[in-house]
Amino acid sequence: MQFKLTNINKIKNATIELNGLTIIAGVNDSGKSTIGKMLFALTKAIGNMGNHNDEQRYRRIRFQAAMLYNQLSSIEKNLQINIKEKLILPPNINEFMEELMDATIADNLLLEEKEKFTEHIDITPQQKARILRYLENIKEEIQENKEPQNILKKEFETIIEAEFLNNICTNGTEHSEIAFYEGTHDNNVFISLEKNKIKDISATNLTEFQINDATFVESPLYIHLLDILASAQTLKEKRYSTAIFRPLVNYHVKDMAQKLDAIKYPFLAPSLFDDKMNAIGDITGGKFDNKTRNLFWKKEDVKYSPVNVASGIKAFGVMQILMETQAINENKILIWDEPENHLHPEWQIKIAQLFVEIAKAGVPILISSHSPYFIQGVRYFTEKHELNKFVNYYLAKETEDGLSELEDVTKDLNQIFVKLAQPMNEIINIGM
Repeated sequence: MQFKLTNINKIKNATIELNGLTIIAGVNDSGKSTIGKMLFALTKAIGNMGNHNDEQRYRRIRFQAAMLYNQLSSIEKNLQINIKEKLILPPNINEFMEELMDATIADNLLLEEKEKFTEHIDITPQQKARILRYLENIKEEIQENKEPQNILKKEFETIIEAEFLNNICTNGTEHSEIAFYEGTHDNNVFISLEKNKIKDISATNLTEFQINDATFVESPLYIHLLDILASAQTLKEKRYSTAIFRPLVNYHVKDMAQKLDAIKYPFLAPSLFDDKMNAIGDITGGKFDNKTRNLFWKKEDVKYSPVNVASGIKAFGVMQILMETQAINENKILIWDEPENHLHPEWQIKIAQLFVEIAKAGVPILISSHSPYFIQGVRYFTEKHELNKFVNYYLAKETEDGLSELEDVTKDLNQIFVKLAQPMNEIINIGM
């Protein structure tokens, strides 16, 4: 697989191969996280296309119709008027759904006339706004184009809003591009953007993509906030939600929290990574478990709340849970931002070994790092496991205009170590 970015936030140009394990090295604020988040966003958009079949579409329309009828019933109860009659709406939601399912993309009069009637009803501005919002949401779902490229465009736009707040193009540039090629480029996506808006999107064999999911791990500390994060909402969800007090989080945070929270429910299928999970137990001395439907860490028959578990253990715990809940496999990319955080150098090397072994098992992995310990660990274990030809290293280098470009340094890793060791070299001789 190959992923390309041009003029996306901090990244001026980046082309990376995703043939097994891919490492992006560089200093802080060099755009490493941008690459991972953008790969995550596009992969999730491709995977979410499966939610746009007729059954899912019907459920989304019915949800909005139910919200509309609940609002109308509330107004009728308070004002003692038949507002459905004023809007020429059927008395119940089932009849309304029959009308909606007969509506066509070319004929929007059914909903547009109801929007006009709403403007002239003597109710509060807030009540009018709610009614109009639900009608507009219904109309948007009915008008959904079933062409794969248009579905992908809609999904990508909503995820970009939820992940980047629609701010993805490099400041001062007129044109940005994103490209993703799977396999021998038979399956591909090309997106052209201007001023943070999709100008054009083209794809080949879009419905045949085998990569269908991604997990972006930003911090293992989320593991003790699962109850909050799993019930939080993203901007994508907020568009269709009436919840006022649910916290707002980035799309990748909610996605990761839901996958970790899944350990509370038993998985009947055997895990493909039993030996790797056993290795994690040997390193940390325990494991995360869920037998009481409340997540805890267990060591020698003693249970600990996640909030009382060391940050380094949580890093391995996240890996354990992702494997146990089958959130990663050969068709689901694992993207991890600076896994060395919270880890002693010895454990940085151990987690590097774990990543190499998981990549050897077939999981595509993208990692950003600024730790020479971790990167040297990857280097050592890829040699040991004869995985060299499936591991690629890149170094983010600053350009004259303050942006970053990625350079393939797979054949010259000294460039990474010289860059990352420079601060130590500058101070190591002080006082000698």
